[in-house]
Amino acid sequence: MLTKVGKLRLNEVGQYFKGRYSSLTGATYDHKKIKIITSYNICIMQSAECFLSGYFPTTQQEIWNPYVHWQPIPVHTIPPQYDNIIHFSKKCPINDQLTRKFYETSTEVKNICREYKSFFNYIERNSGLNLHPCEEVHTFRNLQTIYQIFAEDNTTFNITLPSWVKSIYPEPVTSIVGRTFLLQVNDPQIKKIFSGPFFRLLLSEMKAKVNKSTSVPRLHLFSARAETLITFMRTLNVYDNVVPPFGSSLGFELRQKNDDNYYITLMYTNSTEKEPYLIEIPECGTYCTLQNFETILSSIIPKNWNNICEGSSDESLKEMEALRSSQSEGRKSNPYIFARGMGILSPSKTSIIALSAEKEKK
Repeated sequence: MLTKVGKLRLNEVGQYFKGRYSSLTGATYDHKKIKIITSYNICIMQSAECFLSGYFPTTQQEIWNPYVHWQPIPVHTIPPQYDNIIHFSKKCPINDQLTRKFYETSTEVKNICREYKSFFNYIERNSGLNLHPCEEVHTFRNLQTIYQIFAEDNTTFNITLPSWVKSIYPEPVTSIVGRTFLLQVNDPQIKKIFSGPFFRLLLSEMKAKVNKSTSVPRLHLFSARAETLITFMRTLNVYDNVVPPFGSSLGFELRQKNDDNYYITLMYTNSTEKEPYLIEIPECGTYCTLQNFETILSSIIPKNWNNICEGSSDESLKEMEALRSSQSEGRKSNPYIFARGMGILSPSKTSIIALSAEKEKK
């Protein structure tokens, strides 16, 4: 369940977004102008509702009960068995194979295990969690779990942490978790499985807007976990090894400049006290033309996601091999474009992702 702190935080994020996008969506709810989708998770759905309460506070004309200043706004959800957009819960048999292979063969994983051997031993000895063998995905998932427990107990519930934790929290565990979070998404094949469906949808809606479609909302929002933001950041090579704090957002904005070309800007927000950070997209810049953005993403958008996941189609296997070779040949870009001191993961591990927010012509 969402804590009171979490509810207040998401309400504030909604107010913050309203200040940025109300010129597009209007002050009152209109289903044609804004849409929000969440994964099928209680806390994430609650987060979306709290966000909307901040974005669309009840106006005097909308009050239907003098004691309840709230209005119902639909929140759309994706059932787990179909969700390959937000929570990545749709079954994909080959993903388990690829992830296991990544952790068994990755040079980076081996280096981390060697560098932090004593650290892993210390946590395993004191926590009872299994962190061996190190070169397996469960080790890193268990490390992320225990970090989240530390962060929640310490920052949200003000619970005194065990004495053995003091030597590793907040550092070095915060930095190590940030570095290792969803490390497998660095693999080009796994990028395609995790991020391909989302970016296919993103490009589809952006191009529909360029073609003056009225069926696409002006502001499309997704409520998700921090893991989802990290996945997309790693896919675009802009993750800086710091876990986004609760209430963070990653926004893709469509803009039209005076040259009549359309551009994508990538905006990252981790505080309602500051302006969003304009993130440079590797090989495309801070103002990335829609055409170049599509070219950059072409290698990670699958022709047939289901075929790839089954791993049974000749076409899907050829696609995988083509992806592997194209990634290994080119695109050597700095994966850490920004470093913002994003803080730690807060109670509900939920974030808002802004998708396809079109800005006024400048």
